[in-house]
Amino acid sequence: MNLFVDWLLNLSTNWMPSSSSTSTEWLLSLLSPVLALILVNYKRETFAGIFNRLIQRCHAYISDGMREVYNKSVIKRKEDLFQTMAKDQIFQKGKKILEIGSGSGANLEFFPKDANISLVALDSNEYCRPYLEKRLESFPNVRLDSYLIASAEDMSRIESNSIDCVLSTIVLCSVKNQKNVLREIKRVLKPGCRFYFMENVIANNGSIMSRFQNALNPVNKVILDGCNVNRETLPEIKNAGFSKVHYERFEANLEYVCAMFRPHITGYAEK
Repeated sequence: MNLFVDWLLNLSTNWMPSSSSTSTEWLLSLLSPVLALILVNYKRETFAGIFNRLIQRCHAYISDGMREVYNKSVIKRKEDLFQTMAKDQIFQKGKKILEIGSGSGANLEFFPKDANISLVALDSNEYCRPYLEKRLESFPNVRLDSYLIASAEDMSRIESNSIDCVLSTIVLCSVKNQKNVLREIKRVLKPGCRFYFMENVIANNGSIMSRFQNALNPVNKVILDGCNVNRETLPEIKNAGFSKVHYERFEANLEYVCAMFRPHITGYAEK
């Protein structure tokens, strides 16, 4: 039974059939998530576990699908962020970069093509890994040093003062506890090294946009894997105990339907 359910779950990952698919393949691809839920043990905890796995698979798929759209909306700012990292000599051979919320590898294209990057990828969603590994095939300049399935709130598998750079792009919006994440980032960084970030945040307090973000946040959290569009992330970074924080505010170039994701901050925090 478990093997059959796993097969159905695997099928649901590629739920979008091609134009050449048979009617049976179309039916299976559309019904496989439902069948997987029906055929499991009816115990509540088993049902919840299978449901969560399906949700994680869907979120990994959605994240990969949104990668290009988001990168286009912030491309100049991302290029600037990675140029800053290059000026800080982050991409020198032997330096270790930790990316929290590595997802499907949205940042791979911004690493210098002539560099030799040693990347430690951390993500709480194990189903993002196949997407990341597939994309890594197109980026020989990036070597996956290790892949950790863990929450950013608990990076105990990473030694203190062992990382040359921590990178986070649109991750702090979805973590459960920003204070714990920032404390862990500061712990793993070597003295004098930096945390580079680009995060969507709430608009100016009292603005129409901030009210819009607050109203739609509960729905957005369900659809986008816990992403909060109304977080005050900047004060959390400022109060995390870093010796220096440099930042800029900007608006992502997103269509009106995605307007609540426009407010962003980008910069770095130095240990």
